[in-house]
Amino acid sequence: FDEAAAAFRKAVELKTDFVEARIGLGAALSHLEKKEQALAEFAAALDCGPGSRLRWYEFARQLESDGERQVYDQMRRALMDAYAVPAKRSIADWGYAGQALYNFGDYAAALEALEKTNNLRGDDGPTLKGGVRWWIYTMTLWQLGEKQTARQYFEQLDHLLKTKPPVKRAFHDRQRAKTAKLLGVDERADDDARSKLPEAVTETPIDN
Repeated sequence: FDEAAAAFRKAVELKTDFVEARIGLGAALSHLEKKEQALAEFAAALDCGPGSRLRWYEFARQLESDGERQVYDQMRRALMDAYAVPAKRSIADWGYAGQALYNFGDYAAALEALEKTNNLRGDDGPTLKGGVRWWIYTMTLWQLGEKQTARQYFEQLDHLLKTKPPVKRAFHDRQRAKTAKLLGVDERADDDARSKLPEAVTETPIDN
């Protein structure tokens, strides 16, 4: 990890807004038990310019899925420290924090952050404007037991996606799929459709 840290540090020196290099440096420092230095790099990686935070969250999710729990937890701490003063958060910051908190499994805090975003934007109901946050908000409500409201919001978002598709449709399609899977929406529809078919054709041949 000493060699990795040195390589990432050189990359950061050459390009200070290199998000991936800063996160790599932070991970290497974390493995070297240099936790405060690691936190500083993770925090710096949050503000490396447009799109840096989204890439930061993607790295955090990947590290978690790879079993890098120590590094992931330190990234989470860096995020919360960076957003420690709510009054300093912009609308985008609240939205980013809400998405990150949902991914971290802190659903109550995610709900608070996402509702703050919705209020600041003046939303009066589900909308596809401003990214995929309403999909994530719907998933958060579901995780907190507000299942009826979550289903209603999903139906409204799904209707908007079909009737007024946004420019970045692919992003919404992916998030819709995740939301539908969590709510069991598509699976239930498939089951209902299958139940109406003659029993002989309920199962589709593998080689068809």
